[in-house]
Amino acid sequence: MDQALEGAEVLFELILAGARAITADIAKRRNVWLTIFNTGMPVPDASQGICAQDVCRTIRDNFRPYGLQVTSIQSVCYLKNLLGG
Repeated sequence: MDQALEGAEVLFELILAGARAITADIAKRRNVWLTIFNTGMPVPDASQGICAQDVCRTIRDNFRPYGLQVTSIQSVCYLKNLLGG
């Protein structure tokens, strides 16, 4: 397990940095009137100590300062399972 998780924080930081860059780019494009963010899982407003949820919450919260119109889809089951992936 230690090997599998080694560097995991760096991975999440890269995901968050990428999400910030994409959000900033979306905000510049006037032709994008709606952004849909699919978390792929339920994301409670308060942290439950689950890293994947915390990352999704942070990405979702990053949309707010840009004034983007965002619809956040929070599936009650993993869409991968639903789609047979």
